[in-house]
Amino acid sequence: MHSLKVVYADVENPDSRHRKIGSPRRTTFINIDETSANVSTINEMVNEAFGFSDLVIVMASCMPYEESEGTRGLTFWKVNSRKVFAVNKIHLLCDDETQVRQNSGTNERNNEMMAILLEVKEELDNSKIVMAEMKNKLDNSSIVTAESSPPMIIGISEVRLGETVFLNVLFACHWLFLQL
Repeated sequence: MHSLKVVYADVENPDSRHRKIGSPRRTTFINIDETSANVSTINEMVNEAFGFSDLVIVMASCMPYEESEGTRGLTFWKVNSRKVFAVNKIHLLCDDETQVRQNSGTNERNNEMMAILLEVKEELDNSKIVMAEMKNKLDNSSIVTAESSPPMIIGISEVRLGETVFLNVLFACHWLFLQL
């Protein structure tokens, strides 16, 4: 059994990102044990103790405690330096709605960037196919001269000029890599 101190307080700057705990209004102690030491149960007990139905327990930074494996059990709640405040849920929702409005533009930009990335991915996938076709053509009909430094691909009638230039650059990079 542990007695958890909870302070009911106002929120300063509830409509901004820089909100913080304001003036304390009341304090209570909630008795919790291993089974009741979780965020949802503590929220219910705090609302009952203060006589409200819309309170949420938060940290000193006004961030709400989230239900998770880490917040279950007495070990988490018995830390003496942990401050638990209860604030009206409406003060947290105002900022969330503002955040959603601000993020809507970001989502549009993200969607545009995703479309561009998908186009690039498609082009790379197409390039892989072209490279595989060029490799087959080279394997079947190319003449490679080893006298030049770096070696060059010559005499390929099946490969277009642009592909030949690209392949020469690729081949030269591979040759340089082998020289290291």
